[in-house]
Amino acid sequence: MVRAVALVALLAVAACAGTNPSAGRVAQCLAILALPMIYPQSGATGVPDGNFDLYFGFPGNPTPALGAPVLTATNAPTVSGSPIAPAPGPPPNSATPPPGNQMFVSHIPSLMPSTTYSVSLPGGGCAGAGLGTFTTQ
Repeated sequence: MVRAVALVALLAVAACAGTNPSAGRVAQCLAILALPMIYPQSGATGVPDGNFDLYFGFPGNPTPALGAPVLTATNAPTVSGSPIAPAPGPPPNSATPPPGNQMFVSHIPSLMPSTTYSVSLPGGGCAGAGLGTFTTQ
């Protein structure tokens, strides 16, 4: 079981880092894959349909290396958030990042209602590291 989990993690990092991953790129991809969405949390439903801040936890300073999150959906246009910046305050759900992480935000513009979006970070040389999903109200 442990070997299977390790193999899946290795394949995910390899896919994220591309066909010629350097040690630095793999390390950054591992950090992105561990980047928790604080608000909305992955899998959330009833999220406002835009004009809100997407909160992330990150162990260090991801700006500007990770760029801006990209939100994709099967039935809506792709949307880009603003570049990631330090959080100005707590998220609306009062959640806190994991120990050792700092909070960062990206402003999200208008989204389609009743739509499930996948959030990814294409920055840092990683091929669209997926962070999670949420569904708008």
